[in-house]
Amino acid sequence: MKEARNPLIAFHRAYAEKLSETMNTPMCIPYHALRRAWNGYIRLLDIKWEKEFECDKCGDNPQIIICDGTSVGLNKELLLELGNDVDVSNLQPILGTKHTDRVFIPKREARKLLLQFAGVNPQSKQQSDLPSIPITQNQYTQLVSILRKYTHLSSLADIIDRISNRGEQLTAPQPYREFLKDIARNSPASSLLQLNTDSRARHVIKEIIFKRLDILQSVHRDKIDLLKKEAPIIAKFMECVNVNGHLPYDVRCMLKELLKKCNLSSQSPSPIQYLPVPPNTPAVFDDGLSFFPSMPRKHGNGNYALDANESRACRATDTCNKFSKGHPTLSPGIFTLYCQHKVCLGFEVMKQHESPAVPFKIIKQRFHQAPRIVVYDNGCKLHQYCLNREPEFFKNTMFLVDRLHWCNHTGCSTGYNMNVYKKSEIQTLNSQICEQTNAVIARIRSQLAYMLPDNFILHTALFLAMANMKTKGQ
Repeated sequence: MKEARNPLIAFHRAYAEKLSETMNTPMCIPYHALRRAWNGYIRLLDIKWEKEFECDKCGDNPQIIICDGTSVGLNKELLLELGNDVDVSNLQPILGTKHTDRVFIPKREARKLLLQFAGVNPQSKQQSDLPSIPITQNQYTQLVSILRKYTHLSSLADIIDRISNRGEQLTAPQPYREFLKDIARNSPASSLLQLNTDSRARHVIKEIIFKRLDILQSVHRDKIDLLKKEAPIIAKFMECVNVNGHLPYDVRCMLKELLKKCNLSSQSPSPIQYLPVPPNTPAVFDDGLSFFPSMPRKHGNGNYALDANESRACRATDTCNKFSKGHPTLSPGIFTLYCQHKVCLGFEVMKQHESPAVPFKIIKQRFHQAPRIVVYDNGCKLHQYCLNREPEFFKNTMFLVDRLHWCNHTGCSTGYNMNVYKKSEIQTLNSQICEQTNAVIARIRSQLAYMLPDNFILHTALFLAMANMKTKGQ
């Protein structure tokens, strides 16, 4: 099973042919008997599932997870027979927070103009595939006018006025370009400052804002190094635009507003109500389409207001959505979670195409406390999805896009880019754990394709348990 790519019936056929050639006899165990024997054998294996799917170093609530889906599916018709999801309509809707309240510049037209002012060609589909085009005088006037309509953006308008020399220079100077690009993205403001609420780096930023700390003084070098480690984008910007160790007044005011906007992201406006978790913990193989033996459910389902009226316009204009035509007869696949030590924590069979809803549901229901770092190829949208529904639960979680897929995220804040965090533990993380193991799981794709759901779960679990044993033994 672990080494061969062929299903059991192909193995049986090859074995019968080999037996016929070597022993000159057609006698062979019937296929149906071999299948029953194999299925009975693996159910008798004495495997400590809870132990094998738990990392010895991370425990039952890992702080760093890497997750992704893989196209190892089973018959769609068999999934339909398992029924629909739990009804939560009788629960009080959980409002969460609005994405527009968390984006630093809420007006789309202003974001487009600011990107152009920062050197991004409006016709460019990549981050730097076309030369920049300065904004016109009319566009400059329009941009500043829009920004001044928002109280928290008046300091940004002052910065643009100052660095453009009141509209005479219609492209931002180099020290300001990268930061202006980031705040002009349609990403939560907190993506630039993915810091814990009690983070020392947050206090360092406040000290700089209120001029209690000179950036250039060697006595403060430890604090500046901390800032470069935890908030490299802000640290680099401050290093580029400071004047004699202090930031210009309008820059300090803008950063103050940015911090306020980040704090908004973690405020949930309504009390939270969930379906109760069954009092008796289910058996390892009696958990529906999920298999997380060391992480039983700790929270029930919630009735999220946004699930009922997800914006079609938002989906249509979203450049980071994952689209797939899918297989005509097989389910989309499984979604796996790994810790940073390459130990698989479990998996869930996906009924619908992969989306941020899958990792959100797994993390929310099976973690006592949200992980400190989540790496996912669609981490930008997962960040938005989580803050829309459970901002308080995920307020201290850093969301990142894995290195392989970052090049496709041309419209996202660089706060999701793992390569930015050169001085932190993120630099040493293997973000391709899921991609590497998914390639191995592909060996048994054809074997699993038309199994019954219980056999599918068991065989997938056995394969991943064997991989975990190998990882832990290294």
